[in-house]
Amino acid sequence: MDNYSRLLQLKADLDSAPDRTRQQLLPLVKKPKSNLDVYSELALEDPNLAAIAMIETSGGTDPRPHDIDLNSGMTAGGMFGMMPGTASDVVRLDKSIAQKYPEIVEYTKDLKNFHPKITEFFNNNPEAALEFAKSQYARAKKRLGDDESVAYSWLNGITGALKTRKENPDTIKNHDYVQKFRKYRNPNKISKK
Repeated sequence: MDNYSRLLQLKADLDSAPDRTRQQLLPLVKKPKSNLDVYSELALEDPNLAAIAMIETSGGTDPRPHDIDLNSGMTAGGMFGMMPGTASDVVRLDKSIAQKYPEIVEYTKDLKNFHPKITEFFNNNPEAALEFAKSQYARAKKRLGDDESVAYSWLNGITGALKTRKENPDTIKNHDYVQKFRKYRNPNKISKK
């Protein structure tokens, strides 16, 4: 039974319960966090992912899909702008996430037909989007080593970052996405020019 089904069952139990039981069940009903709730906590905990969320969706306040892969027609989802193909990599390489989100594992088996479901999932589940983003960030950091290369890979993929770093490392540090990452990661260090 998925979380939504459990919540519906709990609501049905709550609605049919006598007053005393209702008071006992009420603390078990957990309201899902909004993008803003998740971003507010993240901004204190992880400035790197908070910077990516700020670049992708203004910290979750602008969740409109804006990254579309023109070759596949797939759209990024959630406050971190995660593409369905990246989500596929995450569930393939992070077994704990795959176990927690079996529906995403199923969707990734046929990305061509189910990519809108993955985008919708991230748009509607900011806490899950954060878990996927943390996993992807950690994997990219392990492969690339530094945070600015990871930020560059958020837009161009890990392979793209590796290739660019090998061919022309200045491209990464001067890239617009990395400049924004630097700015949002260290908002107090923005130079006034």
